[in-house]
Amino acid sequence: MEEYMQVELYKMDDKRNIFIITINELSEELKIQIDKYICRIWAGQNEYDIKHVKKEILEYISTKDRKKQIGAIAEFFIHLFLNYKGYTPYCLFQNLEENSLKKGFDGYFSLNNEEWIVESKSTKDRSVKHHTKVSEAYNDLNSKITGKTSNNPWKNAYNHSCNINILAPENVRKQLDILSKEFVDKKFHKLSEYNIIPCSTKFIEEKDIEKSDVVHNTVLEKVNSFEFNKITVICINNGAEELFMEYLRS
Repeated sequence: MEEYMQVELYKMDDKRNIFIITINELSEELKIQIDKYICRIWAGQNEYDIKHVKKEILEYISTKDRKKQIGAIAEFFIHLFLNYKGYTPYCLFQNLEENSLKKGFDGYFSLNNEEWIVESKSTKDRSVKHHTKVSEAYNDLNSKITGKTSNNPWKNAYNHSCNINILAPENVRKQLDILSKEFVDKKFHKLSEYNIIPCSTKFIEEKDIEKSDVVHNTVLEKVNSFEFNKITVICINNGAEELFMEYLRS
């Protein structure tokens, strides 16, 4: 997919990575990649018809207020990129916020037998910097893991992992169930125990994109103050919001 969007990887060491991604258009090649993964992102391993998936996602996004619309689109492209990079989703994109099977987290994935927790933040304000949204995502994850939120994120992740179309391994489901019960018992954990993917998406025009070296330096400064087992930061400059909606309508 790097051929169809600009992807820069800054690999500091075995525990810290920063991706800076720029999408200025929805090229035919990128549409092919979306076609390849959209049913898996929305419905898991179910043999869904792409036409109906596009309609359902369009309805899902259209019923939200403006802030949640851009949040949902941002999350979709995070899921798309992670699927492309070989991560296995143990969650569905649908039912992210309002419904009873909320994930709590914006994504729960596996790569090389390691689980990763995803949190996504987005903005249309060009004055807001990527490192600010990355910090927001990190702080949100920290609140959920350490029990500073009323919603049990592990219960929600467990519910999604049990979906028949997810095919999550039994050991993953059992571990999420244990963490869910510990949360109820107020036995909370530290973020340093987990692999995390805090994400920032800015819906801006090409002329307003931050320079990559500035993004790298300011994000790395934040990362160095975070707690984690391993961390991958994803920063996306997305100029294809309306084009994506047109794609769903097509």
